This record gives sequence, structure tokens and C-alpha cells, in this order.
Amino acid sequence: MNRDPNPAATAIKARLEVLQWALDTSKFEPEAVNIRCVMEGYKSGAITYSTQHTLIWAGKIVDTAPHYRTFTADRTARLDRYFETYGPGWFYYEAPLKVHPTVKPKLCASVALKRSDVLSPLECYFVTQGFWKRAKFVHRMPALSHALPTPEEPFFFRDVEGRVYCGEAGPKLGFRSILDSGATYPTLHTDDLVNLGVDINYYPAQSIQTMHSPTGPVSSRIYELCVSVLDDEGRQLVDENDPVYPYNHRYLGGLCPVAQTPTPLTYDENGLEQSFRLSGLLPFIACYLSSTPSRNMLFLGEDRNDVLGSHRMPGQKKWTIEMDPIEPGLPLDRYDNPHITFSHRNGRIVDMDRADKTHASTITFLKGTPEEKIVQSDPGDQQASLRSGTYQNPQALAREWEGEDVGIQGPPPSI
Repeated sequence: MNRDPNPAATAIKARLEVLQWALDTSKFEPEAVNIRCVMEGYKSGAITYSTQHTLIWAGKIVDTAPHYRTFTADRTARLDRYFETYGPGWFYYEAPLKVHPTVKPKLCASVALKRSDVLSPLECYFVTQGFWKRAKFVHRMPALSHALPTPEEPFFFRDVEGRVYCGEAGPKLGFRSILDSGATYPTLHTDDLVNLGVDINYYPAQSIQTMHSPTGPVSSRIYELCVSVLDDEGRQLVDENDPVYPYNHRYLGGLCPVAQTPTPLTYDENGLEQSFRLSGLLPFIACYLSSTPSRNMLFLGEDRNDVLGSHRMPGQKKWTIEMDPIEPGLPLDRYDNPHITFSHRNGRIVDMDRADKTHASTITFLKGTPEEKIVQSDPGDQQASLRSGTYQNPQALAREWEGEDVGIQGPPPSI
């Protein structure tokens, strides 16, 4: 065993080297302020070798959290509170150092297979993902010249009326990525981030992390963006007129850390893009997904009915390298989503889709016995029972996610 006698000192020393790289390459002083705060925290002992995330705001350590979800679920209220207490600033989180190697972020391309007849039966699967910069989830800026003092204050760009410039709001763009479960986060090229309105001159990273890759550790800036899974034509996978969760956002995904890939975006001799974008785990955890041997297709959807059926998952299929793909007897569009019944333990547990309603099912336990118990699964009714007032209106869903994001408060400065 190569057990380190002082793993805390070793991890902190390595982390400080990465943070120094980030500081040396930083182009925006508010980002540098947060990075310096983390470095001083390690040196002073305010940040330790632990399992806790450390939360930074405007160059101050303001909180800790055990899980990424802890400081994301209440992000709007949390940033409002930080703004009122500490003044304007940008959010940054320092990931814990004391974690098992298997849960450390990775940047490894897994074996993602697209069985194609063009050149090879072992080509990659690709997926299109949508990205959207949501600046209001990572900063609070003053609307006027007067605001609470903060170390970042001298470095905010302002117009003659004192309004703060913090970058363009940014468009919603879709990018084609290798479908890859070996990468923890989605990755984008620097050019992609610039096109999304993430300009390192005005927009700081939300974290700096080191990821494991086949060629060794790779350090990267992490930006929190809204990410969703799209179809090949760039459309959302949620049916706007028949969503499973009618009171929730109409896409599969959400706020997600996105890594800046160190590989530059290049073009071949024919002018075709040569990218190295990885999907990360989001498609696998945000969607239902099914695959069948020899079919050369993955199906992703919002509900299980979107990925199951005899046309999507025919039985008794097998794949070998020399076998030609087996195509279905009828075109996929001749089928409809199936009405599903799962029967377990000789019918003692039955999960059946309701015939009178989509996206709802009835689960019966110990069917036909005195102990029979019936459970209804109906996200629409369950959401409605928790909502009141304006939220009973399906159009008033998830205002924080669907509202326009204001990223610019005044004209860009001359620099």
C-alpha cells in the first residue's frame, strides 16, 4: 500500500497549485478575488481537508454545504440573502478534497457505441444538448452606483449612470456532443462558451476543479449553466401539450456544472468542425433511456412510454461484430407509445398504466389477497395538490427557470 502519512497536507498542496494556475490565468478580478479567498482559506485553516463544500461570495467564506444540491435547490433565496448581507458579488464553490477516488470528477471518454454500416460497427453515439447561461443564479449586481462595499467593487464595469455591466444575457444554443458516461460534467470549448455569452473578461467561473482523464489530471474552470437534452433537430424532449409534470419546466435537465475542455475547437481540411465535447452524465440521469442489441439506436424520453414498446425494444435480439443490424418490420412512426403493464412475482405486484389518463399508473401490491394495497402514481395530480393560487395555472410554471435572464445592465464598457 502506498498510503500517504499526511493526505490532508498533500491534497491541500496540490489544490493550491491548481488554484494558482487558475489565478494566473484569470481575466476578471471578481473571479480572482474568490480564488484568492479560497487560497487564503486553505493557508489559514478556514478551509480544511473535509467532505464539505465551501461557499464563497464576493471574496468571503460565507457557508458550507454537504452536497451540491444543498446550495442549488434554494439558489435564488440564498444569493438574495448573500447580497443583502455582504453586498454585490459572484458566487463560487470550492469542492471538498476528502472524497473517495470513485466520486471525483472525471473527464474520460467511455465506450459509447453507435453501430453504423458506414465505416465501422463501433462508431460513437452523439447527443444534442441545449445550453443557456443563467447569470442570476450565480451573481447579484447593484442596479445603481450606490451599493454595499465589497472587495470586487472597484472592478465592476459601469456606465456613466453607475449601472453595472456583467456580460450579455446570452442565447440558448444546442451543441452536438459524444454521448459519454465517462465524463462527470458536460464539456464545452472556449468558443462555445463565448457564443453563450460566457466571456472570461466579465464572467467568472463558479469553481475550479481537477478531473481525472486517461492522460492524467486535467484542471478546468467550471461554469453553472442550464443544460437540457434535445433531439437531433434541437427540440426539447418534453411535449409542450402533454408534459408528465405540468407545473414544472418543460425540458429534461436543469442547472448543471459545465467544464471548459482544454482541447481547442478545430476544423479539418474540408472546413468541418472537429470538436471534443462530451455529454457528461446528464442524459443518463435526466432521461428515461433504452437500448437493444443490434438496433443501433438509443431512445431517450420524458416517460417510460417514450422509450419502451416492441418497436423500440423487440425481444430476443443479439449482437456480434459480424452481424448486420436488424431493422424492425414496420417504420417506427407506424407505432404509438405503448400502454405498459409490469407484472412481478406471478402477478402479486402489478404496475399498470391507467387507460383514462396519460403519464399516470396504478401499482397494486398483493393483488387478490386481503392485504391488497393500491398506490396511484400521478405527477400531475400530485403537483396540483401542492400548488395554490397562481401556481394552479400550468402556464405559471417554474418562473425562476423560464423567465428571461438579464445579463446586461448598461452598455458594454470600452476596454
